[in-house]
Amino acid sequence: MHSASPRSSRARTSTRTTTRLELKDVRRSLTRTRRKRRRQQVLSVLVTAVLLVSLVGGVLYLTGHDRNGRDAVRTASGAGVRTQQTMLLQIRGKDGGATASALMADDSTRKQASVVLVPNQVVAQVPGRGVQAFGTVVGHPDGPALSRSTLADLLGVRVDTSWVFDQRAFARLVDSLGGITVDVDVDITGNGKGSGVLVPRGPAQQLNGTRALAMISYRAPGEDELTSLPRFRRVLTGVLAKLPSGSDALSLLAGKLGKGSEISTQSQVTGVLDGVRADSAVGRTTYQVMPVLAVDGTGQAGYRIEAGGVNRMVNQILANSRLPGRFDRGDRVLILDQVGAPGLGRQVRDKIVAAGFVYVDARNEKPLGRKQSAIVVFDATPKTRLAAGRLAAALGLPDAPVQVSARAQNIADVIVFLGSDFRP
Repeated sequence: MHSASPRSSRARTSTRTTTRLELKDVRRSLTRTRRKRRRQQVLSVLVTAVLLVSLVGGVLYLTGHDRNGRDAVRTASGAGVRTQQTMLLQIRGKDGGATASALMADDSTRKQASVVLVPNQVVAQVPGRGVQAFGTVVGHPDGPALSRSTLADLLGVRVDTSWVFDQRAFARLVDSLGGITVDVDVDITGNGKGSGVLVPRGPAQQLNGTRALAMISYRAPGEDELTSLPRFRRVLTGVLAKLPSGSDALSLLAGKLGKGSEISTQSQVTGVLDGVRADSAVGRTTYQVMPVLAVDGTGQAGYRIEAGGVNRMVNQILANSRLPGRFDRGDRVLILDQVGAPGLGRQVRDKIVAAGFVYVDARNEKPLGRKQSAIVVFDATPKTRLAAGRLAAALGLPDAPVQVSARAQNIADVIVFLGSDFRP
């Protein structure tokens, strides 16, 4: 027998070494392939979940939501069909701001109506315009819609429609009804020095349009807005008692008032007014002033909402209109606009509220000129990333990168840096 040559032994050793190395390479390759496949499977599940959520959100939006967060299908808690409708009634003053504001709600099933008197001096976060007194909002371009969005965010409820009057139109309304009968608590005088009594104190006083306006805007010496709101309530009650019922009658009446009368959705306005009037006739309408606290240290009269009181009020009379996502964790969204186009903040707000998120604020952020939007979250959990995907879908920004920031803050759960790829 011939022994193997050293050369052939080295060759076999080299072959075994090469084979082991190749096997290791194969194992590494298989491991990488399995890991890649697992990542793709997880990604596929996440993408499918996002698409399903987006699809469901889109269906709900198309069948029931609008830009003020309305949902004609289900309540915020998902506890059944929504039966309550809401309407914001406002009277504009000569400066364009509101002299009187009231949110009316009617539940067609429970036969229960409510009227919330809203102080015009309550400070509110106005979409795309910062913090302002609520009464000033209606004076902006597209003021009625902006007022509905602002009040919806302030109370956390849907505001379905609105009817806004200038002073002349409201006076014509009262005159068209043949005047109203109101109890007057003080002598109502004119604005100028030496002005006489326009409306004497006493029960069952007859008011035409001019006198009704004077009663709404009058404040006795030392009175604040909250003290004078009951006069607005009496005038409003007198008007509701004499309004005609039905859409045709309301359309005919509105036509007499001219351009100073602005109805956003006539069918909804008719529905709310008919319900409130019918319930008032049998004593089923409750009136309440929005719970507020005086703002101290500003040097000016003003109020802020009293959160506990507002929550109790909403639970008692507006729960069927509560906005979705209001008390869900992880849903507060801050918009930092790096485009700078006017009105963009409100347009973004309307989209995210309709998708069940909570609008925190929208403000310009320098530098302007950003092209691609970005979404910033503050943890990397699947739930948070899923919410970011749902938000991106609601904004029409499916390609917007989601970035995780380690810098915690208490302002919002999600921050959107808005670029020019956003389309209103």
